[in-house]
Amino acid sequence: MCTRVEMRSKLNLLEMNIHAETFYKDLFNIIFGYNLLNLNEIKQNARAIDLIDRNKKVIIQVSSTANKNKISKSLSGIDPEYKNYNYKFIAIKVDASKLKGSSYNIPISIHFDPKNDIYDITTILRSIQSSDIETLKKIDTYLDAQFPNNIAQERIPSNIVSIIEVLSEAYLNPDNYQISEIASFEVQAKIDFNKLDEVSDLIKEFSVFSTVIDQKYSEFDKSGINRSNSVLSRIRSEYLNCTNTTTADERFMSVTNNISEFVSQNWKKTDIPREELDLCVQIIVVDAFIRCKIFRNPNLA
Repeated sequence: MCTRVEMRSKLNLLEMNIHAETFYKDLFNIIFGYNLLNLNEIKQNARAIDLIDRNKKVIIQVSSTANKNKISKSLSGIDPEYKNYNYKFIAIKVDASKLKGSSYNIPISIHFDPKNDIYDITTILRSIQSSDIETLKKIDTYLDAQFPNNIAQERIPSNIVSIIEVLSEAYLNPDNYQISEIASFEVQAKIDFNKLDEVSDLIKEFSVFSTVIDQKYSEFDKSGINRSNSVLSRIRSEYLNCTNTTTADERFMSVTNNISEFVSQNWKKTDIPREELDLCVQIIVVDAFIRCKIFRNPNLA
């Protein structure tokens, strides 16, 4: 079946897909058991609505424009005939997490919970991951039919995979390294400031590898300008994409897990256990934390 990375990549391709409404109609029918129809095929120039399931009273708008004004305008334009329907909004291009926390003037006759009824690629992937096996098989078959050229067949070289390969060859024993007292104090201050409780021990344990990472990044950059910067940028991007997590600890682990999954899917070697690969990923994520590429810097607050 498609991995999370492959599903995300396939969903991202819809930025160029003019049939996004049809795609999401069929995908949501599989995931949620809806019987959605394209309202534009039934009723020309339907306002604020693209998809409808009359039996379950669900109406959905699929849009490449995702902002509070767009949703508010759509809500105010819903026809009175859809009284007691549940309105949902699908953003096909951007992270819609900030929209979930906004307030809206919701018509009395319409059910709309921004936290649960606004979807983007991240929230759709979560819905997919929580599906049962049979549903996952149907989703997998559907995505393969929509995107017949498997994106995993030709993997583009990745700097983040390359640095993990370099790091995996190093002897990584925390007992052989130590962090300065000043640096240790700064790390603890940032842990406390960002309320990272559950992963604090992991961060402190792996912070001793900062000198090793500096050395590896220096060697890494000899073969290409900004290679280490691209790795740190990728980690930061993953951090910024994980805005739907409840706690700071969950956000940290989500970044680590997503990077680990990406690396494992693009790993060419077969002589490293998954646990060692995950260890190397945790080390570079901790290093990104120390460099203030992820989470807030208390000195700039």
